[in-house]
Amino acid sequence: MRPTALITACLLSIAAASCTCNIEETPASRRVQFRIEASADDTRTQWSQTHTSPYRMEWCADDRLRIVLSTTDNMAEATIGQLSDDRLSASFDVDIELASMPDKYRLYACCPASAFEGITTAEDDPQQTPRLDFTVPTHQRPSAQSFDPAAAVIFGSSAGDIAPASSVAMKFTSIVAYGKITVKDLPLDDGERVRSITLAASQPISGSAAYSFDEETPHTTAAQSASGSIEMEYATAEGTFSAWFAAIPASLRDGWLCVCVKTDRGRYEKLIDLSGKEFTFEHNRILSFTVDMSPTVRSEHPVWHRISSPKTICNGVHIIVCDGFYCSNSEQTLGHPQATPLSDAGITVDGNTLSGTVGDSAKWDFSLSDTGEVVISKYGDSDTWLYAANTNNGIYADNDVNRRYPWRFSTADGALRAVCNTRYLGIAAAGWRSYTSYTNANYISSAIELFGLYVE
Repeated sequence: MRPTALITACLLSIAAASCTCNIEETPASRRVQFRIEASADDTRTQWSQTHTSPYRMEWCADDRLRIVLSTTDNMAEATIGQLSDDRLSASFDVDIELASMPDKYRLYACCPASAFEGITTAEDDPQQTPRLDFTVPTHQRPSAQSFDPAAAVIFGSSAGDIAPASSVAMKFTSIVAYGKITVKDLPLDDGERVRSITLAASQPISGSAAYSFDEETPHTTAAQSASGSIEMEYATAEGTFSAWFAAIPASLRDGWLCVCVKTDRGRYEKLIDLSGKEFTFEHNRILSFTVDMSPTVRSEHPVWHRISSPKTICNGVHIIVCDGFYCSNSEQTLGHPQATPLSDAGITVDGNTLSGTVGDSAKWDFSLSDTGEVVISKYGDSDTWLYAANTNNGIYADNDVNRRYPWRFSTADGALRAVCNTRYLGIAAAGWRSYTSYTNANYISSAIELFGLYVE
């Protein structure tokens, strides 16, 4: 039985930080100097638990702001000048040598400065949608009760144009989503210690993203190069614990989430099918969820999970199995893939996982399209494609670009089926073949078993 995750979305949002700036310009040197005063409850980077509130946000002494005045040629980095004793307020000193001098200024700020990748302002290019380009670290280092400050990205802009020497109110808003995962009943042995937790998801959750801040509804979207995983460093010997993380906002409804806990002795993995379930990382909100890891078994090797639904197919490496044979890519000359017994390769299937030392010859790279079609290529060789012929019962792997036919996976009669060129993949007496019906009398079986590698 596939275990499920218990999911509870918290209603906590991160309050905006009110900031005031006094700007003083020295025209002769084209220098602008000002101070940002940031003070409000629940402002910024570190969670801390108090007697009066379950959570609050605090500034860090090493917080840095990336500051832009109107255009990207007026840019600087601001450090904290003063930090209050309770860490709820801070002031930042800014000193910019101007490259251009507009009549009025629009102030933009990103924190942490390390997350800043670039910005497109209306002053730079009125034809472009104003946006901040930033990054959410794929590798995060949360503390016991807080997320990694480097991943907690906030953005602020002045309410309108401001003149030199004026005061301006500016508000920050969090442009990432937050998560709190509770790992429950991890079956650790005596003396075994957790080293990290990896979340792999069906949508991008880390890496490069863009925040469109002048839209009617400001929003964050993942860049094409964004990653579908987050790895958190976390050290504990407890079997039940919680870890914080920040993510690119994403909805995983009808997708999947894979949780991998690595220890000093191996790894424990669980694949969660989210078909029909609400599971959304919303910007400025916390998604709190619990994953029961008690049924998992430690493995010394990467875990290959059975794919029971086409919805849990992902971009990445897979193994194609039918009737105890895997589809091999080890042909020295382009042609029919071999049907190799799993037992000959030292590979075993135990319920919903495949284990053993899986050789490269058993692996295929899957590239998934938005329509659900899959291009299957030889592992490590994106120019050699697996396909079914459209004129005979052959299965081939070659580099003819005119035969880069996609596959479609579906379920029929309680089994997973693979179709290319309206022909079903399966095992016949002579090995891998394809026929126009999955019930063809020549088949030993056309029930495909597909195993995916979600975490390296």
